[in-house]
Amino acid sequence: KLEEGRVTVKVEELSLWRLCEDIMGDLRAIYPTINLSLTGEELAIRSDGKLLKHVLTNIIQNACKYGKPDGRVEVEVKNINSHVEVVVRDNGIGIPPEDQPNLFDRFYRASNAENIKGTGLGLNIVKKHLDLLGGEIDFTSEINEGTEFRISLPKE
Repeated sequence: KLEEGRVTVKVEELSLWRLCEDIMGDLRAIYPTINLSLTGEELAIRSDGKLLKHVLTNIIQNACKYGKPDGRVEVEVKNINSHVEVVVRDNGIGIPPEDQPNLFDRFYRASNAENIKGTGLGLNIVKKHLDLLGGEIDFTSEINEGTEFRISLPKE
């Protein structure tokens, strides 16, 4: 549907904080040894709740999946002028520098993730959904130190 341009954006008012909280609640059951924490502000934005839930679920779940078994995942919601930012940090395996330029390509998987289940489609879909929502994504990462993804979204 994404490739054919058949995904439609249905804008509604939603609580970004509550959306993150719901996703993290679901993931706590799957990753009970990961310390998931949410900080920041209760923010209402106008966006597509379904697409945004898919984006945030993928990023937060990746942080859990590629994290240490007893690691931590921090999600922070920030209010910045005309946009909001969701920052997801983990202390996991990190992304090798040579893999970072291709991370959002279809079917691309980092070289150190070969033994972890995945298709290499998640981040590509995340990027395309954010394009539809007028958002952006960026990240920094260090091997064996962790990764920080920053998702920027317009408030309206």
